[in-house]
Amino acid sequence: MSLAEVKKLLDTMATDVGISSDQYKFDFKELSDFHILRFGGLGHLAAKQALQFIKGTKLPDGSFRDLSLLDPSGTQAQLFLNLDKNGRQRKIEGATRRLANLIISHNPALKTKIFPRREEGIVNCQFKLLASITVSPESISLSWDTKKASLHGVDFEVIKREFLEDENITWGS
Repeated sequence: MSLAEVKKLLDTMATDVGISSDQYKFDFKELSDFHILRFGGLGHLAAKQALQFIKGTKLPDGSFRDLSLLDPSGTQAQLFLNLDKNGRQRKIEGATRRLANLIISHNPALKTKIFPRREEGIVNCQFKLLASITVSPESISLSWDTKKASLHGVDFEVIKREFLEDENITWGS
């Protein structure tokens, strides 16, 4: 199937579910067996649009949209969609969850007050920012609101040291 035909199919589907073409970008590699549809805007809005797009495969009558096209040889080829997250996003979400759990393990009284906003790499305590995580391919860094940590009895130095030791593995031979 040609990439132009795939793009046309995706554009039609997006229009059908109410997503305009300026809200997403079709990233493709000419000889690849997978391509990426990127939704723009803030992370949670882009995720909502991606989910809306995927749900658009189911039609109102309960059947599913035909996502097949003909390849150059005339053989029917099926297009498959999924909501894979990139490695950076998975790393942020996992590290945020682990940090929140580490804070709670050191301060069990905060269990009902700690809320990890995993998609954003933020850990809140009583709806106020306590810590944020930044990831790169090589490492994870951690920033704290030291006044909030002290106010809630969180020993941020101990937790930061323990967290970064577990997250930033030094490889050697």
